[in-house]
Amino acid sequence: MLGKRYSIIAPALLGCIALLVPSGLSGQAVFPEMNGASLTGIAAVDAIAISVTWLDMDRDRSNFDQNLQATFELGLRRDGVRVEKNAPNYLFCEIKVAQSDGLTAYSWDLNYYEYVSDGVYPLLWSTGGIVTVGSSNFDAEAAVEECVDGFASEWLKWNPRQPYSPGSGISTCRSRARASSMIPWSSSLRFDVKPDNLGTSKRITS
Repeated sequence: MLGKRYSIIAPALLGCIALLVPSGLSGQAVFPEMNGASLTGIAAVDAIAISVTWLDMDRDRSNFDQNLQATFELGLRRDGVRVEKNAPNYLFCEIKVAQSDGLTAYSWDLNYYEYVSDGVYPLLWSTGGIVTVGSSNFDAEAAVEECVDGFASEWLKWNPRQPYSPGSGISTCRSRARASSMIPWSSSLRFDVKPDNLGTSKRITS
């Protein structure tokens, strides 16, 4: 999934890493502590993934952000989370990237906010980390997978998947669909997102 993590980092990249990561963050941190319970019963999120820092990168940022958003949504759906723009919450994946001497360092910050009609949206759960890889191994899919896995590992603790039952209603519906030659509906609708201020977003649909 990700390239090799380097324990020896080029000196030129150390300063960039310091800019990417808040003071006190080492490896993976979760804040607020022990607040994963706030994810209990959450079936849908308004998911937003975007690069917020882009230092000395030699690739197209717009294309990177498009792939970041698409992969984020796909990964969440794969793990059983619905992605809905009207969900009463926000799940932000922010990627900060820097490149130097053939290495790319990036930090990922994942923040879950609850929507409130008046005032600042409260931050209920957060996690993040930092990774260094060879620049040839870095792409949007690898970067955002950190956010997907970080959310899934906590979300599944509080929302365990139901075991499959051969006689379940899902199986029956699928059998009826096959018998009627019906094709399951799917959606490929995507959104481009521009950040506004903390806890809010502006959504532009083409």
